[in-house]
Amino acid sequence: MLFEIRREVKIEPMSRLDYNILRGWTLPANKNGSNEGVKVTDISSGHVSWLPYEEWYFMNKRQLPDN
Repeated sequence: MLFEIRREVKIEPMSRLDYNILRGWTLPANKNGSNEGVKVTDISSGHVSWLPYEEWYFMNKRQLPDN
């Protein structure tokens, strides 16, 4: 089955290290804190997550305006 899910989110550029600090977590030794990514906040539920920028871009590139 294939589903297309639409939701309203707020994104904010944030490194992996900054996201871990925000959550009160210690950065795992096998992770690179300087990885660029985005903090994603779901407007309706308030759920907060972090994705590497490349992954977020791949998931959302069809919805981005052309430059």
